[in-house]
Amino acid sequence: MAFAGDLVAGVGPGRRDGVLVADWRTGVVRARIPLSSDVDDVKSRDVALASTGRVVASVDGRLLTAAPGRSARRVRGSEGRNLDSPRMAGKRIVALQTIRSGAERPVVLDPRRRRIRAIGAPSTAFGPLATGASKAVWVANGCLLTAQLGERAPTRRSRGVCPRSEVTLEGGDPVLRGRSLEVYVTSGSAPRSGCRGTVILRGRREGDVVGRGRFRARPGRTRRVIATLSSRGVRTVRRMLRREAEAFLFLDARVADGRAVRSGGFGMVIEREVRRPRR
Repeated sequence: MAFAGDLVAGVGPGRRDGVLVADWRTGVVRARIPLSSDVDDVKSRDVALASTGRVVASVDGRLLTAAPGRSARRVRGSEGRNLDSPRMAGKRIVALQTIRSGAERPVVLDPRRRRIRAIGAPSTAFGPLATGASKAVWVANGCLLTAQLGERAPTRRSRGVCPRSEVTLEGGDPVLRGRSLEVYVTSGSAPRSGCRGTVILRGRREGDVVGRGRFRARPGRTRRVIATLSSRGVRTVRRMLRREAEAFLFLDARVADGRAVRSGGFGMVIEREVRRPRR
């Protein structure tokens, strides 16, 4: 839901109502974007509203707009762009564009020229996005970033206080092979040289390191990493498996000039290896 002055915009109570712009004092509907029954739900972050009553909504990756006295239509230049979280900046629209491996980047779209341009680096950890008349501000990878909409902004983060690399982690084969476990590392954003660092396997306690594995991954790529458990780590896993059918380890990483991005935390389940009988 979005607010601007006496107006409010959001998805109507009925599926066929679509995205409505109404005067919250009187309930009078000023503009409407119809929705078909086969599209995904429109989230609150996917609706932007101007004080004039103009509304922009992201529906299934494309942008639609409507205004008082004007029927809904597609925003020119947004077709096939995989855009969400639109924000208005005068005649221009700032949005997040999904590009690869779940990464997004902030872009500015000028409907008059049907041209879209990146204004920031890709990230898999975007937070709030806000705009002014000539500037966009957003949170990505734990940092507050900004760009002037009329200027060409670098698409890669320069050295500074903000981390330039980010990785996500996922457990692979759930069976312990000797002292080795399989982990997949995805580089969501990185310098041209890529992400590099060390996968850390932890037990139940924060400082309980039971295994490690080094990695290097190019931007946007996923690498298979073999993490080796310490002798204590092997004993820890085997002790868990004696008590339960599965063991659980926490995944973490030390990333050069970066960090591991957590969305709900990382972990991996280890199962008992089932030996098939010989024929």
